[in-house]
Amino acid sequence: MAESATNRQFIDSPIEIYILVRLCLALSLLVSATFETRGLPAVQWAPFIISGVACLVMCISAAMVRRYKSAPWFLWSQMFVDVVFVTGLLSTADGPESAYFMLYFMSIVVAARLLPSLGVFFVAGIDVVAFLGLSVAGLLGFLGWDLSDGWLVYTQVLVRTFAMLLVGLLSLG
Repeated sequence: MAESATNRQFIDSPIEIYILVRLCLALSLLVSATFETRGLPAVQWAPFIISGVACLVMCISAAMVRRYKSAPWFLWSQMFVDVVFVTGLLSTADGPESAYFMLYFMSIVVAARLLPSLGVFFVAGIDVVAFLGLSVAGLLGFLGWDLSDGWLVYTQVLVRTFAMLLVGLLSLG
C-alpha cells in the first residue's frame, strides 16, 4: 500500500536526523551551561551564550530542512556551522584536553553520508585547520587556558589532529 503525501513520516532523511540530534545536543549543552554559569559573573557566561546561539541556529536549520534538505549549500552550511560551534565551545573549555573535541568527529562522519566523497576530506580539513588555529591561539596564551604541561598538550594536539585526518580518510571509503 502506497503512503500518501499527507501521511508522511516525521523524519525521512539523514539531514533531518542529523539536525534533530544536533538540536538535542545543543539543548543539553544549554541546560548544562545554565547550571555551570549560575552565580558566575557575566564575563564567564561564554559557554551559555555559545550554547544558546547554537540552539537558535539549530532551530532555524530545523525550520529550513524540509525545503532545502537536498540543496548542496544547505548541507555544506550545516557542516560549517558545526565547525564554528565546536571551535567556540573548545575555546571556552580546556582546549585540546576538552571532551568537546569529540564533536569534531560528528561533522566528519556525517559528511560521509551527506556530501560528495571529497566533501568528507574538505570537512576534515576545515576541522583540522580550526582545531590547530584554536590550539595555537591557546598555546600562545590568547585564550587563558591553564596548560600546565606543554609537551603533553603538544602531543594531544598532534594525536587529535591525526585522528581527525584518519577519521576523514576512513569515512571516504
